[in-house]
Amino acid sequence: MTVVVAVRCQDGAVIGADSQATEIASQVKWPVTKLFQIGDQPIVWGASGQTAIIAEIKNELNGSLSNIDQSSDLHRTFQTLIQPVLSEQYGRFLNPTNDPNQIPNTCAVACGMKGEIPFIIEMEANGMCAELDRDWHAIGSGAGFAFLAGSMLEHFGFGNRSVAEGTLMVFRALSAVVSTAMFGVGAPLQIWQITSDGCHELGVPEMDQLLEKLSGWQEIEQDALQKFMGARPGVEADLPSEMPGNLD
Repeated sequence: MTVVVAVRCQDGAVIGADSQATEIASQVKWPVTKLFQIGDQPIVWGASGQTAIIAEIKNELNGSLSNIDQSSDLHRTFQTLIQPVLSEQYGRFLNPTNDPNQIPNTCAVACGMKGEIPFIIEMEANGMCAELDRDWHAIGSGAGFAFLAGSMLEHFGFGNRSVAEGTLMVFRALSAVVSTAMFGVGAPLQIWQITSDGCHELGVPEMDQLLEKLSGWQEIEQDALQKFMGARPGVEADLPSEMPGNLD
């Protein structure tokens, strides 16, 4: 189970994901990498679904770097590369126990830069692929939670924000998903920034800094609410000492 969030910003793109893989039947979970850069391209993608299919997609994309580099229509190129993988893998799927949770459907989202222009491309589980005209997208079992979190931040205008601001917004949304989502979505979080200078994966110190900034942002919101509604002594709730997604 997975949540991947992609945001298109003014000067680049941000993509983030949780890091938990889950075996539903036995309720076992373990950490995995869910975001991948394509060669040295300014493109990072993540997927939700069957691990074996995601591995095949990764191999196909990494083996087709020249096609991707020369493509003038990236979403069509992705569809040409990925759809045969889905078709073949779906055709091999067996479900001897008829467990409805064991379905092979796998989808993906990629974001990056075409020159100076950021983009988001969605690859649906049915093999369809499109470049999206919106600035926020999410996939996975936690996508509904992520879309709700995104709608709560939409008034900030993702497309008019810097990558630094978009990164904090993605961190906030993913933290909300981890704290409220069903079993199968969990920390630590993974976040990549993509600009015209290339791709950068955030490390532990940077994630810790995001946590501090998020706490400060929420304190400002509490102050703003009190100023807007009028001071009410004694009713302010204490902020949590730790936020979901903390890299402990």
